[in-house]
Formats: sequence, C-alpha cells, structure tokens
Amino acid sequence: MRHALGVLGVMAASVLLLVSAAMNWRFGYSLGHSEFDSQLLGLASASSDCLKALIPFFLFAALRNRQWSQAAAAALLWGVCLTYSLTSALGFSAMNRADTTGQRVAEAATYGDLKSELDKARERLNWVPQHRPADMVAQEVEVLKQNRRWDMTKSCTDATAGPSKAYCGQFHELLAELGAAQEADKLQTRIDEVRTKLTAATSGVALASTVDPQVDTLSNLSGQTKSIVQTGLILMVALLVELGSALGFYVVFANWRIYETKRAPVPVAKTEAASETIVIKPAAPALPAVAEQTPTPALPIAANANDNRQAHAMLQAPEGNVARYYKEKVVSSEGANLTASELYEDYTDWCNDNGKEPEALTTFGRDLSVLGVQKIKFNGKMRYIGIKLPHREREDAKHRPDKVSIAA
Repeated sequence: MRHALGVLGVMAASVLLLVSAAMNWRFGYSLGHSEFDSQLLGLASASSDCLKALIPFFLFAALRNRQWSQAAAAALLWGVCLTYSLTSALGFSAMNRADTTGQRVAEAATYGDLKSELDKARERLNWVPQHRPADMVAQEVEVLKQNRRWDMTKSCTDATAGPSKAYCGQFHELLAELGAAQEADKLQTRIDEVRTKLTAATSGVALASTVDPQVDTLSNLSGQTKSIVQTGLILMVALLVELGSALGFYVVFANWRIYETKRAPVPVAKTEAASETIVIKPAAPALPAVAEQTPTPALPIAANANDNRQAHAMLQAPEGNVARYYKEKVVSSEGANLTASELYEDYTDWCNDNGKEPEALTTFGRDLSVLGVQKIKFNGKMRYIGIKLPHREREDAKHRPDKVSIAA
C-alpha cells in the first residue's frame, strides 16, 4: 500500500513539475526580443524550475552531513529559484486570465451586436407589406409582358388610353408586390444567418451577465472587491503549481523512508541449550567489601563482545569520528564494561585533542550499536559491555569502585 501511494504521489508531483516548467518556459519565451533570446530565456526558466525540485534533497543531505556552507548556498539558491519560478507563474497566470477575460468580453460584445441586428431585421420584416411568394409574382409579371399592350405602351412608359392605363397600373402593382417579396426574402435570409451565428456564439459566457462568474461569486461571498479576488486567484494558481513542483518529490519520497539507514542484524551467541541465558558473573578479582556483601544481580547479554566485533568487522562501517575513535581507543575485553557517560566523555576528550567536532550523544550511541557494541541498563545506568579503555584503566579503578566485571 505504501509503495502504491508513493507511485501515485510521484506521478502527481511529476505532472506538477511538467506544468510548472512549461509555464515558466512560456513566460520566459515571451520576454525575448528575438527567437534566439526567447529560446534562451525559456530554457533558463525551465532549468531553474527543475533545479528547484532537486535542491531540497541536496539541502537535507548538507544539513545531515553538517556541511553548513553548502546548506546555506543550497537554501539561497532554492529561494532564488522558487522566487523566480513563482513570479513567472504569476505572470503566466495573469496573462492567461487577462486573455481569457478579454476573449469573453469580445464574445459577449459580438453576441450583443448579433442580437441587436436580429431584432432590427425582424422589425423591418414586420413592416414589409403583405405579398405572395416572389416566384408566383414574377410569373404573373412575365405573363403581363407577353400582352400586346406591353409594346403599345412602350413597356408601360407611354400609357394614354384608359385600357392601357389599367394595364400598366396592374403591372406596377405586381412590380411593387414583387419588390416586397424579394425584400422579405433578403431579410429572412439575413435573419437565418444571424440566428446561425447566435447559435454558435451562445454559451455560458455569452449569455451570462458577467464575463468572470468565479470572480463575481467569490467577491459576493467574501465581500472583497473584484480586483482583490482576481489577484488572489492568480496567486493561488501560482502557489499551487510552484510549491507542488518544488516540494512534491521531497514530501513523496519521505513516504518511502529513503534516508533511513539499514542496520545489520545483531549476531546472537550460540548456547548449549535454547533456553540457556548468559549472565553477568563476578570476575576473579574480588570487589570491595561493600560490593561483596551485596550480591550482584545477573544481567542477560546477547553475545560475547569479541564475537560481536568480529561479526561486525565485515560490515565496513563508514569511517566517521566514532568509528575512528573506536579503533584507536577502545579495546574488547571479556567481562569489562563502561558507563555511557564515561565512554562519551572520553570520546569528547579525544575529539578535542584531534580538532574534531563530537557527535551528539544519541548519534554516538547509534554509531556504537552499528559497530556491534552491546549495551545494557544496570543499576539505573546504561553500560557498554565487552569493552574497556586501556589508557584510563588505572583511573577507572580508583574512581569507579562500583564497576562490575562481566564474564562470558
């Protein structure tokens, strides 16, 4: 399940990174004065966007390795890349929203003009006199032209007699009816064309009372002005894309725990019986009188320290400060033990003498565990068993009378 979620997260982060890189390339490309300049600015913007997604990994590695100068440089570079990408995304989002809004305004204006033209055409059509179809009237006109009075009146330009006047009057009435029919046909054709354009232009944007319903709705709900709401929407889109692409991979990979250190299993000593327990026993030298009167309770240990050290010799642990100190100062000794505080104190002294920065106590204990050093809690104190410090052996004997020895 964890791997499935990780794959989905990587896919989502990849999409955001591609969208962010494309937005930055598009905005950088628009800033160039020539084709070559536009390509350069576009590539620089896309490259900085990709670097922005990788820097968090480098920053974490530098902090983990205590490389403070590299960490500061990575943080500074990440801030610059993120700021540049954010401004590019803001510019792209602002231009895109302005173009979309402008296009909606133009569509709304075109729709209004077409609607006005349709109304005027319908009004003119209503004023056209009653008429028959134009084809029928045209046929009657042609029939009248075949009459002999057409030639007698010189095409109804010289009608003097009563029958000729009646003939020409009928002819002119047909011509007027034919003109009305033709005008009506033209108006109807124009009405049909405008209706077709209105059908194509009819949309939620054209029919709405506003060109940006989202801004108006949020403005009414929040009580803010439309300009503030529009700016907030542009900023939201830019932050979504840029922060998602900048930190998406870093957050997703945390689910897979890629930074966890895999530790080798601690070897267990073999015993004669499965239920047998190795216990801490008093060494040959007797303890002080107070210690002799109080029997030392048996403490379970996992294995002999020498066996642990041999088993972990093949692990090839990294040569850190703790590993070098362990090789130089610590000696395996069966039955010996040291408290965590005195061992860490000796380690810090060694670091001071060699000009090194000591690790934290928790890191020191973890590194010793990796090296195979066993520890137990005895009398309320954490002790490392199976090791000793030869250069402090006399001092330990004088100042730590409560020290116990461990035998296999």
